Amino acid sequence: MRKSSTDEANQNDWTECRPGELCSLGERLRSDYLRTKHASAYRTVAACALVVLLSLGASQWLRSADRLGGMTCMECVAQFDAYHDHLSGTANMAPEQAKQLQEHLANCKKCQSFYENKLSIQLSEAFRWTGALLALR
Repeated sequence: MRKSSTDEANQNDWTECRPGELCSLGERLRSDYLRTKHASAYRTVAACALVVLLSLGASQWLRSADRLGGMTCMECVAQFDAYHDHLSGTANMAPEQAKQLQEHLANCKKCQSFYENKLSIQLSEAFRWTGALLALR
């Protein structure tokens, strides 16, 4: 089989490697691959550990039997979405129920913090979707 003129031109572009250069390159590639592989595994393990720790902490906190404002933390958290809809005017909540939830949030710093975090996440999601919709225009 004959070489075409382009094969000969490409062959002329190659240069000879210094001794040990290919071994060095192979070691660098292997090291980069292992570092990336381990970093990915570490991130996965860290994320799983964080989820477990948060769920254990949240479950301990939600089991709290404190009845502030006439309801427990678990009852309060279960009504967050309905309360948010009530405040935004998209749904109605019984006035007594809304008052109890409001009193619980005023007196329970844990639930208050949890509600504020949930609200800020919902707002950031709404802004993200609004930005995405505006970008489509």
